[in-house]
Amino acid sequence: MRRQIAVLLTGLAGACASETTGPEASETATAVAAAVGSGSWVARAQYPVNVSDATSASITDASGRTTMYVIGGFPKCCGPGHVTDAVRAYDAAANTWTAKARIPVRVSSTDGAAELDGKIYVSGGFSRRWDETRQVWRRETLKSLYVYAPATNTWARKRDMPIATVNGASVGYQGKLYVATPCYDEAACPSGESVVWRYDPATDQWTRFAERAARDWWDVSAGLIGGKLYLVEEFTGSLDILDLATGTWSSGPKRPFRACNAAATSLQAKLYLFGYCDDYPTDPETRDRGLVFDPGSNAWSEVTPAPITAKADASLAKVFVNGKPRLSLVEGDRPENHVQFVP
Repeated sequence: MRRQIAVLLTGLAGACASETTGPEASETATAVAAAVGSGSWVARAQYPVNVSDATSASITDASGRTTMYVIGGFPKCCGPGHVTDAVRAYDAAANTWTAKARIPVRVSSTDGAAELDGKIYVSGGFSRRWDETRQVWRRETLKSLYVYAPATNTWARKRDMPIATVNGASVGYQGKLYVATPCYDEAACPSGESVVWRYDPATDQWTRFAERAARDWWDVSAGLIGGKLYLVEEFTGSLDILDLATGTWSSGPKRPFRACNAAATSLQAKLYLFGYCDDYPTDPETRDRGLVFDPGSNAWSEVTPAPITAKADASLAKVFVNGKPRLSLVEGDRPENHVQFVP
């Protein structure tokens, strides 16, 4: 059951037929800024359709205006036949959604999306293929890399990843793309280690940047803070920290709950996780959690969980509203499928 969102909800059940939703279908940015305090969640203009397992990244321009791009996913439940190639952009200042050029492949459960030098990079994920023998859609695992240029509203395919991957995490740093993934290819990963791959847009080449033995980064929770990539394993909660300047590893304290399928990103030099957690054996029930890791204090703490169901595949990105940073979460069914966390 969804929690009641204790903020303005006026008009969120707008017409599904409209591809663009705006302040008339939700609250204005000014009203929201006055209505919420730190640690709160606020409802924003709903995503135009039901959605799950989409990926997202945001770009903030020189004036401080943020556009968040939500890519692919499932517009309805269930099965690989319903995966979409839709791309929609959210203007955080205007609180509106608009359709953009579709990604060239239907995709869900990607290795995440990352902003790099004003473009959006999306790698891996599940697509679909038609099984002629059984007359059904089946999942197809991708190794593709696509790049979106907002200036021209166009997609371009770049060099494929070395292996097909899903459910990883991506960040852009100092002109290069870093993608952390589990590894299914025994030839590429004979020890079963998880791998961080690096892509250089200047040369259109991939390299194996770093690996971590005895890790399963399926549905990994990740964020970039101070030039370091923070990676939290879903089941054990192990926290691995990779210095992207030196390629060296260190470890942090484990996440306080046992199994967490959590959407994650960094904000204000902290790593935020929102989603299902299981604190077995003290409480065997899975419940929604809001967690934050502060590298400064090297400690985890709890924050208000998301008022809508979140998971590792949910769309979560940093945006700015009235110059203030927030985390924008898109997942689930209308009319409550887009909320923002105010730190």
